[in-house]
Amino acid sequence: ASSPRVPPPPAASSSALAAAVALPAAAACVLFDTETTDKAGLVIELGYSVLDAKGVEIESAHYSKVWKLPTAGQWSINHQAFQIHGISKTRQAGCRKTLSQDGVDAVQELRQLAQLFKEAKARGVRLVAHNAAFDVARLHATAKAHRLPEGHLPIATKDVLCTMQRSRTACGLKDSLQRSKAAKLEELHVHLFGAKPTGRMHAAGDDVLALAKCYLEGCRRKMW
Repeated sequence: ASSPRVPPPPAASSSALAAAVALPAAAACVLFDTETTDKAGLVIELGYSVLDAKGVEIESAHYSKVWKLPTAGQWSINHQAFQIHGISKTRQAGCRKTLSQDGVDAVQELRQLAQLFKEAKARGVRLVAHNAAFDVARLHATAKAHRLPEGHLPIATKDVLCTMQRSRTACGLKDSLQRSKAAKLEELHVHLFGAKPTGRMHAAGDDVLALAKCYLEGCRRKMW
């Protein structure tokens, strides 16, 4: 017998969404980062930071939340991914956050994120990510897994300035075969500042702060 169809989640009011995610009037740039269940998995943590035209973070708009997995389907967190970001379903040794205690409803967050992207694009607010292709693809996959309509998130990789791709030449890193390779966020930070970021890497809320610092320095050096 075929599996019962899981109905899409109920719609939220547009007024409530607008109130929840309205970008500050001074917003000039939104930088975002994801942590996922695995390399081809779902987003379980999102962080974003909003900067004004002077490069100062608008702290009231800073976002960092852990998202619950879809209720339909058997979703798990890859062990290697857990070792990287420290997020697990339930409390265990070495975990930083748990979906059971810290997770919020991803459907509502995805709806608010769609509004955020829509408003940013309409106002010409720059979107920035490190490995934008990955983050955008995982966000779309997550929206689909949560039964939201196709195209729910009004964003494509081309809409985002990718600091990973744009810094490839400047960093001059090579792989084991001496081919040019893209810098990880930590490597970009070391290239620009001679030291690793002070926050925890692979914690989305900290990563966007490190990304903002790299982005602003890259602007100063005319890398983007």
